[in-house]
This record gives sequence, structure tokens and C-alpha cells, in this order.
Amino acid sequence: MDEDEADILRILAIIFRGQKIVKKAELERTLSFDMQWMNPNDASQVIDKLLTTSWLVEDDGGISPGADTTGITTPLGWFPRLDWLMSPSSNSNVVTPKKEVDKIEPIPIPEVKPRKEVSEGIDPRASFESRLTRFIANSSGVERTEVNRRAERKVLALGAMTKWMALSLVAKEQGLDMSEIVTQLSL
Repeated sequence: MDEDEADILRILAIIFRGQKIVKKAELERTLSFDMQWMNPNDASQVIDKLLTTSWLVEDDGGISPGADTTGITTPLGWFPRLDWLMSPSSNSNVVTPKKEVDKIEPIPIPEVKPRKEVSEGIDPRASFESRLTRFIANSSGVERTEVNRRAERKVLALGAMTKWMALSLVAKEQGLDMSEIVTQLSL
């Protein structure tokens, strides 16, 4: 592969990362303003040249890459050479875009159930959860049910977290002195 082809593949990989079709105006903006590789007029010319040499393929509603960019990496500090982009070689590995829209199947999100008490045989700090809840509620003026609700939301949001750790975060959010809590939990 020639260096100019490598440059073009890098540009395509960067521009189309996570996207299959992009509008021409968006390509121009990315090349000129987002990446600051060239001015808008040059960006428009480069796109036209890449279209005529099959590096880009124009389709209904947008432009897609005319070459496979899987596995293309870009070295740190890399910058495309504008003179190569203004006169690109023809793309010998033309990839024709699929006409049908690929169905994207949603990734199933595992159901995370709020933990009830962690088995006291495994984690001795779990035995302090009810006491910690009472302490936070009394010290902060927030009702126990609300303290528990906030802790459960943290467990759901952060996943691998025990309830006593979530309660500690709630206490910290309420501005409580953490030294007492840390002392009790470290016994």
C-alpha cells in the first residue's frame, strides 16, 4: 500500500468511525473545523476528488467510505498531506455499500436487582447497614426510606457495589463526618 493510500484510509477511518453514511456538509465540517486539517474550500475539493476516485461513494442521502477501514490505525500526531488528497490515486479496493439498512440489534442489558443484605458470612460490614442507615437519617434529617432509596439507586447505577458502600456515598453527599463511618466499617 502506498503512503497516499494509507493517508486516505486513515482519514476515512477517522471520519466514519461509528458511522456508515455521512452527509457532504458534515464531511466538510469534520475535515476543516473539527480536525482542522484544511480550510472549508479545500475540504470540499478533497471530497469531490475522493468521490471521483472511488475512495468515497455517494448514495441516497449521504456519502460512505469506498474502502474497508477495519483495523486502520492512526499514529499519534499524524496529519494528512493536503497535496496527496488534492490528487488521490484511484481506489483499487472499491467496496460497494449495502443498499439495505443493517438492522442493529439492541444489546441486552442484564437486569441488576438491588442487593438485599450481603451475606454477613462473606462481608462483616453488611451487619452495619441498618445502623448506618439510621445514623445517616438521624444526622442529615433525611428519612430512612429516602436514604435507602438513594443507596439502592447507587447500587443499580454502579453495579458492583455493596449497599454499605452506597450508604457511605450517601453519607458523604449529605456532608456527614466520614471519620466515624470509616472507623465503624473498618472494624
